[in-house]
Amino acid sequence: MAPLPPRIIDKSLVADEVIIDTIVSKYANHCPLYRQSVILLRDAGIEITRATMCGWVMTVGEMLSPVVGAMRKELLASGYIQADETPVDVQTHDKRGKNHQAYLWQYVTPGGGVVFDFRMSRGREGPKLFLGPFAGILQTDDSTHRKV
Repeated sequence: MAPLPPRIIDKSLVADEVIIDTIVSKYANHCPLYRQSVILLRDAGIEITRATMCGWVMTVGEMLSPVVGAMRKELLASGYIQADETPVDVQTHDKRGKNHQAYLWQYVTPGGGVVFDFRMSRGREGPKLFLGPFAGILQTDDSTHRKV
């Protein structure tokens, strides 16, 4: 018997296409996982929990870490970075019924790729950690240029 081809998630009960469709639907089509779960049950009679889908998203995110690392390295090698943060609501186990406000930081050089960095707070420690050894111009949404 021939060996199985590599899969996104070993021993998964769903095809790779289902996982890929979940990721594309979440990020490109802005369809949250709970809604995707309801749609699958309604349209195909397939029950896949939001927690299972969330596991797929986390696994794929971890698999993409080397790509993000390479993009970050390229970004930090430039002399000019634009940065902005976007508040995002996050469900946490310790705050039932209430979301925590976290932040998704975006870093970009004109004409380059965008690198996102998720942080649970807006504190300066997050950008300091992300930017690390960067020694160029950092432009933020308050339109001031800072040499870091």
